[in-house]
Amino acid sequence: MPTPLYTYVTKTNTQVRDDILRTIKNGLISIGVPNPNVGPSSDYYLTATAVSTEIAVGLANITIKVDGSMPDTAGGSDLDRWLNIINQSRRPAIGSFGVVTLNTSVASTLVTVGQQLLDENGLRYEVSVGGNYGSATTLYIPVESIDVGKATNHANGDTLTWVTAPAFCAATVSVGTTNGTDGLEGGADSDVGVDEPPRARLLYALANPAKAGNSADVVSWCLESSPIVQSAWVYPALMGPGTTFAAVAQQPTTTAPLTSTAKSRQIPNTLLIGTVQPYVQGLLPEHVFSVIASVVDQPTDVAIQLSLPSAPTASPPGPGGGWVDGSPWPQTIFSGSLPVTVSSAASSTSFHVNAQTPPIPGVSHIAWLSPYNWTLYTAIVLSYSGTSGNYIINVDTPMPGISTGCAIWPQAVQMLNYCNALLQAFSLMGPGEWSSSLAVLGRAYRHPPPQLSWPYSLSPVQLKYVINAGPEVLDANYIYRSSTTPTVPTTPTVDTISGALTSPAPNILIPRHLSFYQQ
Repeated sequence: MPTPLYTYVTKTNTQVRDDILRTIKNGLISIGVPNPNVGPSSDYYLTATAVSTEIAVGLANITIKVDGSMPDTAGGSDLDRWLNIINQSRRPAIGSFGVVTLNTSVASTLVTVGQQLLDENGLRYEVSVGGNYGSATTLYIPVESIDVGKATNHANGDTLTWVTAPAFCAATVSVGTTNGTDGLEGGADSDVGVDEPPRARLLYALANPAKAGNSADVVSWCLESSPIVQSAWVYPALMGPGTTFAAVAQQPTTTAPLTSTAKSRQIPNTLLIGTVQPYVQGLLPEHVFSVIASVVDQPTDVAIQLSLPSAPTASPPGPGGGWVDGSPWPQTIFSGSLPVTVSSAASSTSFHVNAQTPPIPGVSHIAWLSPYNWTLYTAIVLSYSGTSGNYIINVDTPMPGISTGCAIWPQAVQMLNYCNALLQAFSLMGPGEWSSSLAVLGRAYRHPPPQLSWPYSLSPVQLKYVINAGPEVLDANYIYRSSTTPTVPTTPTVDTISGALTSPAPNILIPRHLSFYQQ
């Protein structure tokens, strides 16, 4: 079972002040003062307040140092010190690489090493292999990014623009090849300044010492192979003695610009085959048959009920700091407590929703987290028409890309915090099991098990992140999960000659349509 997180607690300045005043009052009474004045108008109160304020600074610094001395609460430079102890460090950002398709009108033209291209966000790329390219040779030019980070990854068909186009060539090129393979892959963000990913690696290393080629050793080799690997999970003896299977995942993107694939955990196949697999297999004993595969994304919809303070306009009035409206709209669908979703969209400001009750025009504030760029959009409903289960709402602010299946919910003051907390919880989930066979699971359950780290099911663990997102959150409960646990694939099969996996790898839950409603 996981060790509970104990937090070192000190007294606040108010508690210290009250302790001082209580001591003074009792002391005066003991020497015969019948009713000593230690209230706000007394000198004693001012003195105690001044002293307690100074003491509180020291107590706060003690809390910081105590937290920094423990691996599960260390952050910043304290976490760096812990990482150094186990010969680890924060990971740098790395760039992407791949090919682009040249758009030229001649059979052959010279493209030199270092010629640069730009994407729509201004990120830079350069030619890594120069030569003659064109219809008479090849149209596919190897490139790599100059800038780094996951934002340098591009899907097939994206467009890059030459800074200075080669002779007889169009100003733009297409990412990937004409048959739709490859792309620009391999970019990964740095975890400098972000404590959770390196802390997870630290805790795993401390809880699971690596030795003699055990599961922890395989995990550590996967992590060493490339900065793109966030973590790895081992399924020992999955196909019998002498076999080692491992699934690897990457860290989801958290920095702009974000795309629809930003929360993907799959390792690009080029990196998997070219970097991760050979590195790990080269360190395993020669008699071990090993398979290193990427996790498979399983997009998941989640709706959560939040207990938040009522708005001042509610009846009875609330303190604010929670829901924006006195009567938050929409509520969940009555039948089955399902999230309210868009059934069709005419534009970014007018769409059909399956809400059961109508909004209040000019009053109802709604929110939507786009699964296409992971931006939180908010708007006010200006008008509506239609009937229960099929209202057409018109909003004052565009929600770019909103479409069928997207969930909308009432707006809250700190809604972005709740979205980020749930996304962070998803980023710390691991893949499920690799087989449903009881005979196989007896020896090949996932290492580490989900009870210790990297849980694979949506459970109260993720709700805790939302509850801890702000002191105003009193409670949180699931009302809908399209998947609770990753789908378990069939027991794997492998090409005995090439060693390639010929059946699905383990699934991992990733976020898709998220929503929050009034409890």
